Amino acid sequence: MVAWNYELFGCFEDMKICALTLFCPCYIFGKTAETVKRNCIFCGILLLIPFFNLYAFGKVRNLIRKQLNIDGTGSDDCILTLFCAPCALAQEAREVRHGTHIMLRY
Repeated sequence: MVAWNYELFGCFEDMKICALTLFCPCYIFGKTAETVKRNCIFCGILLLIPFFNLYAFGKVRNLIRKQLNIDGTGSDDCILTLFCAPCALAQEAREVRHGTHIMLRY
């Protein structure tokens, strides 16, 4: 197991992802979820529905961790989702771009 390549609060290092996360979180979440074989549009819509958004966000973060072999637990994912969702979302987007060697077009 490895650690995240990008810090949780390092979202200002990539201003494009930072701005998209702040102003278009559904889009960035959908594109990130797409890398772990989830439907982009469905996940983007789920992000708008209270309680379902917490589940979807935690689930996608967990799948990213498993796919990239990153340390962590489901409870960590839930806590980050609940208290620091924008930073966690930006971290995931940056990690997926790096970890899967796919240049996502944001």
